[in-house]
Amino acid sequence: MKFNFLKIKNDVFNKENHVNNNFVKYQNNTSTIIENDISQLVKSCRENTKDIIEKSFGNISSFNFSKKVFYKGNWNELSKLARGLFINTETNQIVGRGYDKFFNLNEGAFNSIPWLHNNLKFPVTLYKKYNGFLGILGFDDSRPKMDKLVFCSKSTPDSDFAIWFKNIFMNSIPSNKNQFILDLENYMRENNLTFIFEVIDIENDPHIIQYANSKIVLLGAIKRTINFKEVPYEQLRKIAIKFNWLVKSVEHIFNTFEELNNFINEFQKDDISEIEGYVVEDSNKYMFKLKGKYYKMWKHLRSVKDVIAKGHTLPMGWAQTPIENYFVNWCKKQDREYLLNTDIITLRNTFLNEH
Repeated sequence: MKFNFLKIKNDVFNKENHVNNNFVKYQNNTSTIIENDISQLVKSCRENTKDIIEKSFGNISSFNFSKKVFYKGNWNELSKLARGLFINTETNQIVGRGYDKFFNLNEGAFNSIPWLHNNLKFPVTLYKKYNGFLGILGFDDSRPKMDKLVFCSKSTPDSDFAIWFKNIFMNSIPSNKNQFILDLENYMRENNLTFIFEVIDIENDPHIIQYANSKIVLLGAIKRTINFKEVPYEQLRKIAIKFNWLVKSVEHIFNTFEELNNFINEFQKDDISEIEGYVVEDSNKYMFKLKGKYYKMWKHLRSVKDVIAKGHTLPMGWAQTPIENYFVNWCKKQDREYLLNTDIITLRNTFLNEH
């Protein structure tokens, strides 16, 4: 058997392999995982209890980076991989996996404009970023036929989010559910795939951006392997057509850094467009996120309304625009219980209708 080795080394930055070295901080530990050895991956995760959290659901365990990693930025190859990673620890098979962790523009030492200028491989693709929660559709071959699909979200296959994901997914099947599921199971087995969706649930989990209806959007099809391997976008579109799914949209393709930089500069000024933002992906599959000004403002105001609802004092200098001042003054006139229990989309619509 031929083995490929994935080294987790965090004290040296290799510019020639920048896709796998997007760390905010480095750790000093070094370990090695054999690409085809899932049992070794599980062992490594279990040995790094400060960085990796395991949750067990029968024969399936989820592995996710810890809060310490997130807040301190102590990323390494293992903690980036352990982001929505689900493994059947009895059969030693990856059931489902998400994207490796990637970061916002100017987050940490990387993703600065100079760094991107020196490291991005063109052409670069701009994808629309949807405002929901992540749903991972996994596959467990140890289960009986028609029950092999595993719906996961928020590091579990049994959370409310996983249930909401499954419900919206099942409601999206146009007809003959049994045949659809059987065809999907066969496709996932034959191609060794897990599917990643943005789940938009306007009833149970409204976010910042308003949508007309609940839906799922196919973001990616990823091989159930240790090393990240994603199918090309054109193949993803064909999969979406095959299973009647919405698929993420390509908004633009940039051929030079100057084109991309000009777009970033203009987008950062845009406080009108009602979108979360974009995901930027270069030709080496390196990704980073652009968050919109409108989205960031109303996400901030969502926290502000909760502070007011709880009777706390707002810190000085938090407001940057007139609309933020208008909104906070409006919130102070509202019933606290109403503020606390009402989502920001409903509050925003009511506020704007009154002004």
